[in-house]
Amino acid sequence: MQSNSQSNLVIQQLLHGYDDGHSLIAASINLDPEIKRVVGLLSDMSGPNMQKGFEEYITGYPLRDFGMYAISKTWYASEMPRPGSVWTQTLLISFADLPKIRSSVDILECFHRPSIKEKKFEVSYSDSITISRDFNFSGTTDSSEFTIETYLPVISALYEDSNNSVIVKAKNSRKYENLVLSIWLQQWPRLRRQFSFCTGAIYPRSLDNRFFDLQVSPERIESSYNLNSNFTVIDLEKKYSSNLPTEWSLMSAKDLQKPSDLRDFLRQYGADEGSTRASFINLVNSFICLIKNENRSLGSLISALSILFPKKSDAETLKSDLLLIHKDSSIRSFLPSYKEEDILFELSITKFHESFDYDKLSFSKRFESIFINNPSSVFEILDQLVNTYVNPFGELALKQIAQLLNVKDLMSIDQKYQNNLLLVFASLNPKLSYTKDFWLDNTERQAEIISILTKYNKQTEIDWQKIIAILIEINSDIDLDLLASKIDISSHILNWVNSNEINYLSYYWQNILRNKSKSVLKWLGNTKQLKGNTISTIISVLDPNSLDVIDKGSKIWLQLLTNTKTSADYYSSLQIKAFALALAFNRPDEHSWELLTQSFEVVYKGLLDYSLSYASWQPIELHTKPLSFWNDWDKCKKLIISLHDKFPDIKWTKKQIASITSDKNIAELILFK
Repeated sequence: MQSNSQSNLVIQQLLHGYDDGHSLIAASINLDPEIKRVVGLLSDMSGPNMQKGFEEYITGYPLRDFGMYAISKTWYASEMPRPGSVWTQTLLISFADLPKIRSSVDILECFHRPSIKEKKFEVSYSDSITISRDFNFSGTTDSSEFTIETYLPVISALYEDSNNSVIVKAKNSRKYENLVLSIWLQQWPRLRRQFSFCTGAIYPRSLDNRFFDLQVSPERIESSYNLNSNFTVIDLEKKYSSNLPTEWSLMSAKDLQKPSDLRDFLRQYGADEGSTRASFINLVNSFICLIKNENRSLGSLISALSILFPKKSDAETLKSDLLLIHKDSSIRSFLPSYKEEDILFELSITKFHESFDYDKLSFSKRFESIFINNPSSVFEILDQLVNTYVNPFGELALKQIAQLLNVKDLMSIDQKYQNNLLLVFASLNPKLSYTKDFWLDNTERQAEIISILTKYNKQTEIDWQKIIAILIEINSDIDLDLLASKIDISSHILNWVNSNEINYLSYYWQNILRNKSKSVLKWLGNTKQLKGNTISTIISVLDPNSLDVIDKGSKIWLQLLTNTKTSADYYSSLQIKAFALALAFNRPDEHSWELLTQSFEVVYKGLLDYSLSYASWQPIELHTKPLSFWNDWDKCKKLIISLHDKFPDIKWTKKQIASITSDKNIAELILFK
């Protein structure tokens, strides 16, 4: 319930009438002349002729340009010599003061019919009226005199077709005076100040080319005037259809008969809905959803409000009060209470998210706050989210929490949530996968993590170099076929090798490079500075006899041989030169001659002192002929024979032999093969 207002209500007044046939106006001297003129237009009798039973009536209408509302009481002045004379006393209430009026008593007690016998009555009507008593929520005078069945057709016509003027037929103007006032008083202030009514419209009344919203007229109004489709005429003496009334109209009618919480609800939340009758039904229906269905789930309430108020700007205050946690319990006096976790969850999954202003609801900040203060509850929410439909704001919430997490937080998640959330968080925040602990703690799920990361690779910037480096360092044997189809994995492996002075690349990771020779060669061609260990790694994974390597030509290998003269140890250098020699045998032409000259002697001596490994000899042996079984062990002899076989056009002069070896013994063996 709203608290009682203790402030005074100051009402200015204006009197229109006739004194011995002369026009008379009494009003506060500070009233704008234009107000006097407009009020004067509606102070005359409401039709061309006075009708029996309509000798007095009340009229209410807005003075929009002046921020005031006018309520007039008109009396037929039969004592005046001029036929059709009336007295009209008009109360002028500022729009700001309209909410203070809760009862027709506040208004009706201000009206006093003038008497021509009174002297200087103009003066008393020029003074403002001050009402200093408390304004109680007492309803309208004698509102209980009408049955619910009397109210139903009027409010149905009034709010179901909000553009029409509703006319209630009556035998006299006072019969439905309290009915009209009770309807006006039920409305929220912004609607009330735009609503117009007349309890004695002998002829349909209008203002600013718009017919009054609600009028009580003589029974023969239809035969007297040609009413068009702009009017809905109701005869309350007749029985209307026995169809069950709508829930909203029955609720409203009960409140008119006996004021209820509905009235305060309309006052609190009607402001957002403006000043048109069209909003009335939706507001009452929202009240029914919230109050009369207390066990209704939050999700269904959100859906219902979204249907009633589809725009985010509709019913903003009502939506906020329902979906925000307020310290002031009086704000939620009309609303069911829900836990913060439930509110955030429902806002994350509702398909009606466009009906809510998530910024004004502080959705992101609330998610962050609850994560900081009670992370376990957030994980419970998020676990539910990943198993259901998530709207764009729910996705943002997931991303937001993922960005706040570190690996320690992730590992602290309860096991029942971790299975689902681990992969989600890894995809939303790849930085979680940039630590060894992440992969070591999820050894059994490494392949699954790689799979989920590759799915989001186009949407998220992932530093695969960091991930590959970690997997190499922990010697993971994860199947990277899926990853290899998404990224150039060999480049990441070689980058790691080339960035470390001392490293060991396991057989598993070398094998990945062996299967990606084109990628390795491409990386080699694009990289200017190579460390000795990198060159050794490349040599160990490439086959000098493969078409990919042969087609690459000799130039790149000559550069490698030059770079490794000082940068590589003896064994590494020997390995590289063996590779170059095998490559030279594959292309026995002038382009390969320099490869031959830089590698032959070193390899030959490596065979002599058994320092050349069998793995390095194998690619060369493919170019040699087998000797008799007792001589086949002689690799040096096989090498010299192969030299002559591969370069048959060379006559092997001493000068040519000297270019490939400076060792006289080796030269003689070549010359006298």
